[in-house]
Amino acid sequence: MISHLRGTVAGIGKNSLVIEINGVGYLVYVPPKLIASQKGINKEILLFTHLVVKEDSIVLYGFKEMEERDLFLVLTSVSRIGPQIAMNVLGTLSKEELIRAILTDNEKILTRVSGIGPKQAKRMILELKDKLGDFPLTEKVHESGKTDDAVLALISLGFEENTARDAVNFVKREGEENTEEIVKAALRRLKLQ
Repeated sequence: MISHLRGTVAGIGKNSLVIEINGVGYLVYVPPKLIASQKGINKEILLFTHLVVKEDSIVLYGFKEMEERDLFLVLTSVSRIGPQIAMNVLGTLSKEELIRAILTDNEKILTRVSGIGPKQAKRMILELKDKLGDFPLTEKVHESGKTDDAVLALISLGFEENTARDAVNFVKREGEENTEEIVKAALRRLKLQ
């Protein structure tokens, strides 16, 4: 297994990079946003990789971050989701958007991805919900979801978004964790100002 590659970008394709290491060029398929962020050839790069071996091909997939590679592996564990659809998912959605869509049963977000219809979105949610429990970003997504819910609640009560977000962030620093309690504490803080 090839865990990562560190080398020089020798070529940029539509959906791949050629990474040169000691005179050998490795063709690595990468998410579209990684290609868009490339500043040209002859730049050093580190990619976390996953090698897929099939009867008729050996393909290397590369990612800028280890978490992204881990998400790719989780995605390809879903039945009928191959490497290409997994790359489409990672190219269309941020890691946080993907995890939030799975945890909140939001099929609409998943169907924005090319190659994923409503049935496949349901299957992804069903099969991935339990697998994302130990994923490092899951807790952060839960936390940002609580913050967003609290801010939306304050906006619906007539507060401006920046004011609401500042109050919620202040309250969260004070240690509040439950969304309802965050909203109550933020309201108390806003009434004092």
